Amino acid sequence: MGLNVAVFKDVKRTNDDNECKFVAYVVDDNWRYKVKNLEYGARYTGECIYSSIEYAYGTHSKFRAGLLAVIGRMDFMYFDHDRNEHRINFYEFDNEKDIPFHDLICFADNEGCIDWETSKKIYDDFVKYKNLVNKKLIEQVFGDFEYFESLYKNWMTTFKWGSQENSVVDFR
Repeated sequence: MGLNVAVFKDVKRTNDDNECKFVAYVVDDNWRYKVKNLEYGARYTGECIYSSIEYAYGTHSKFRAGLLAVIGRMDFMYFDHDRNEHRINFYEFDNEKDIPFHDLICFADNEGCIDWETSKKIYDDFVKYKNLVNKKLIEQVFGDFEYFESLYKNWMTTFKWGSQENSVVDFR
């Protein structure tokens, strides 16, 4: 099992189970603003236009920690000696909603969706920080710099497509 992400455009509500591509929801009630342009709990259909993110949940945890390294916020991480990796202290980070990439880092890695308005905010963060990726820090936090760069580009493309009006980034 692992994370699988798809972007749907021209989304519209449906009551037909055969047409349903995703349900508009998030796993934490505090995140409902991330789907405010959709009817919460409703079923939707749309055209899948991008689906290139698929990897293990552990890789996603490391990627999110890498995003914190990109923006220079190592203070929200600790080193887990049992797992031999950097981990995010979500209890502290969740309250810092103005930090870049917050809406992606504080999101379930296995289910839910993000509407076009929140996707635009995340996409803007990817664009703003793309030239500030520090190889040494990424290798320390994530490990493989080239792999991190490819994931960074895929996520940036995902949110570029997801930021189009009436589009959704769906996590499964």
